[in-house]
Amino acid sequence: MPTSVNSAEGDSLRLYLLGGFHTLFGSHETPMDAWKLRRARSLVKLLALAPRHRMHRERIIEALWPGQDLENPDNSLHQAIYAARHALGGSGAPVARFLQVRDGIVTLAADDLSVWVDVEAFELAAASARRTHQPEAYRTALDLYHGPLLPEDAYEDWVSGRAETLRRLYVDLLVELAGAYEGDGLYGEAIVELLRAVDTDGTREDAHVGLMRLHALTGQRGDAVRRYEILRRVLRDELGAEPQDASARLYEGIVSNRFPPPGAPVRLESPTGDGERAMGSARVRNAPRAPNRFIGRARELDEIGHLLAGARIVTIVGPGGSGKTRLALEVAAMLVPCYPAGAWLVELAEVERSPALPQALAAALEVIEQPNQPLLGTIMAALAARRPMLVALDNCEHLIAACAELVESLIHACPNVTLLCTSREPLHIAGEVVWRLSSLGLPQTDHTSDLEAALTCDSVQLFLDRARALAPTLTLDERTIKAMARICSHLDGLPLAIELAAARVGTVGLDEIASRLESGLSALGRGSRTAPTRQQTLEATLDWSYTSLSERERRLFRCLTVFPIPFDLEAAEWVSMEGADFSADDGDAQDTLDTLAALVDKSLVTIDESAGATRYRLLEPLRQYAEQRLKECGERQMALRKRDDWGLAITERANGVLWGPAHAAAVASL
Repeated sequence: MPTSVNSAEGDSLRLYLLGGFHTLFGSHETPMDAWKLRRARSLVKLLALAPRHRMHRERIIEALWPGQDLENPDNSLHQAIYAARHALGGSGAPVARFLQVRDGIVTLAADDLSVWVDVEAFELAAASARRTHQPEAYRTALDLYHGPLLPEDAYEDWVSGRAETLRRLYVDLLVELAGAYEGDGLYGEAIVELLRAVDTDGTREDAHVGLMRLHALTGQRGDAVRRYEILRRVLRDELGAEPQDASARLYEGIVSNRFPPPGAPVRLESPTGDGERAMGSARVRNAPRAPNRFIGRARELDEIGHLLAGARIVTIVGPGGSGKTRLALEVAAMLVPCYPAGAWLVELAEVERSPALPQALAAALEVIEQPNQPLLGTIMAALAARRPMLVALDNCEHLIAACAELVESLIHACPNVTLLCTSREPLHIAGEVVWRLSSLGLPQTDHTSDLEAALTCDSVQLFLDRARALAPTLTLDERTIKAMARICSHLDGLPLAIELAAARVGTVGLDEIASRLESGLSALGRGSRTAPTRQQTLEATLDWSYTSLSERERRLFRCLTVFPIPFDLEAAEWVSMEGADFSADDGDAQDTLDTLAALVDKSLVTIDESAGATRYRLLEPLRQYAEQRLKECGERQMALRKRDDWGLAITERANGVLWGPAHAAAVASL
């Protein structure tokens, strides 16, 4: 990391390595004839590129005299250090401030001397541009790249790799800036940046393809065709390769007048007409506008946004009613400016069978089916030709295998597509980053005396916001705040359950809602009539998950409801039932572990590691739902008996251990 140049002008050392080497100490530039030894100059360059501008003497000797058996390597190094010091100190500065040696480590400058290196400044500016996605930030970074790294030393081992990395970064920034311009409709400026990219790296296929697309979109079909011919020739001559299939398909579409589609507008200037650059409307395509305010989830928004900066598949996983869809839409809206082709929503909840997936995808992404062409292939070709885009694939769980296959195909065929999926279980494919969505924050206790703190909890904030939509005059006092805290705590912060409970406000008092919730979920109201059927009641939402379970998973899910507090694997094994007689020998430990793991994977059981050991729990609304299913199946009394047998076994085991570490463990288990 370079030190900021905040000191007096005479106390700063500036080194320029991009496009050629020269140094400044204050306002004094070191003349080339001051470098009496070539290796003295190389030593300064080497330290300028090193982390913290320091290297061990042995690594320096190996880099500057590779493969040479020097009679006195230390003497050769000290000669280079001496010459470099006097070259840098030619302005009259004390030479001891440069190239200090201590414990075999050579440091470029003393601690009180600030050092600025253009390579580091370029890399930092590039990282900033990629964080902000603002054209101005990209231009600031690009202006720092004055040419290849140390062209006079291009074939040195310690230069060539770093030079190639920096050149690639420079081209990446040009392509990304072109994408930002294209997203703003500034096609002419995007073309200029892509031309700079292919001038720097003629084999950069995505830059050539971008030029093809932009030429076609601006009515310059001949230039688009010629660009493909240039691409094909360069790839053959330089790499012995052919353009990718997606590039060839775009070329064929341009030649046959299928791209751009008939009637597509030809844009030749900024859509505002005055050069103003707005980075997007921050709205997800195909997504209805939310009817109410988004509450909480600040940490989730930030961290999922960061994950999408480095991963192409992020899946938000959580139980039904946890707010996965709403969170995904908020994340996508937040990131719209980062994707030139926008953010798009593909809703899969109403897609009942796997073969209908391509139709749903094509309809949502506005891809027109071509006669006698496989629809999925048409989708892949269309998306491959688009600029970077974010696709939110919502509700994958009921078609999980087909969705996993579809996402994997999109990732491989469409390098500009990033996917944000929601599901009740992960896709389990290579490259997927899983974000498990927890409940909303809860008050510290049901009867907190810190009323102000309770009101700042996300769960209470959500309840209050939705309740006031129905009862605008709802007053806030100690009684109502405590009642809201009880409601949210009993519902374990599950957003849909909280919204449904709030729907009762205006017809039922808060205290009564809180009391009724202790006896079951029937106290929850019905949601919006226009919401999907599965989201109108919590029971319908949980039915959606329950019916997709195997019989073994359903049975264990029901039995676990006898534990209102966290339990361990052994407890789950005791209450696991495999037959009508529920004999103690039914099932084995491995079956229970596998089934329990499946319930965790499907977001019906939560892992609790707060006690330092792995324990499990059911969110209270899920536990009450499963308890009702347990009663309907006539299994509740037997499950309770098995739980009591487990408790008795734990007690007897602890009673038999009186001394030593095993005794402490036994007491802890009690």
